[in-house]
This record gives sequence, C-alpha cells and structure tokens, in this order.
Amino acid sequence: MFLERAQAIGSNLALIAMDLDHFKPVNDTLGHAAGDAVLRGVGDALRDNLRKSDLPCRTGGDEFVFLIVDAPEDIAKKRAEEVRMAIGTMPHPGNDEGFRCTATLGGTFYRPGDTPEILMQRADEALYKAKRAGRNQLGWD
Repeated sequence: MFLERAQAIGSNLALIAMDLDHFKPVNDTLGHAAGDAVLRGVGDALRDNLRKSDLPCRTGGDEFVFLIVDAPEDIAKKRAEEVRMAIGTMPHPGNDEGFRCTATLGGTFYRPGDTPEILMQRADEALYKAKRAGRNQLGWD
C-alpha cells in the first residue's frame, strides 16, 4: 500500500532496515527474559520516535524494518538517527552487566520504478555497509 501510494502520487517514502548490535550476548548470558526486555525497549524507541503514520515491523530475532512516509529524505534520516540514538541509551538488564545494545541501520528513499525487492535490497546494502564501517550508525543509499 505504501509503495503503491508513492508510485501513484509521488509521495515520499523511506525504508530503513535495522539490526541490533551485540544482542546475542544479552540473550545468551542473561537469558531470554533480558532479551525480551531489550526488544520491548526497541519497540518503545520506535513508538516514541516515529509517527503513527509510519510503519515499524519486527522481521525476526533482532531485525526490524520501518517505513517513514510523507517526509523528505533529510527528515527520514533524522528520524532514523533518533531511533538509533534512543536504542543506544535505553535502559535494559544488560547495562548493569556491561552489555551495551546499539543499532545499525541502513536506509534508502523510494525512487520511481522501485519494486519492494529493489527498495529492500538497497536498504540491506546500506545496512551491511554501515556494519562493515563499525556498527552503531546509519548507512544510506
């Protein structure tokens, strides 16, 4: 629906792919209840930093995607950075044990002719580029 709208009327649409950094040690060392607390914190960060018109989704484990609609590219990047910073500073059970949970994000903006697969591929490429560059940052294509 979001992509069809962007195609039909030329509305702005950004897709951001996000992975949590160093989530596995929290789960493995402190248990799944601690991991669940981290995931709830991520949900709070998404809710608090995105608008109701945006669409956050958990795609698996510690992987998320979110759509930012009807916002120019600079605002979409700003929102993604706000999500990243909120996750890096959120309280969670691993903080007392020295586990810092951060997020790496990769984003892209809809371009005419994009299919969902092309949009997701560009976001993934930006995500992995950001991971290779050191994590806890936003990559953009």
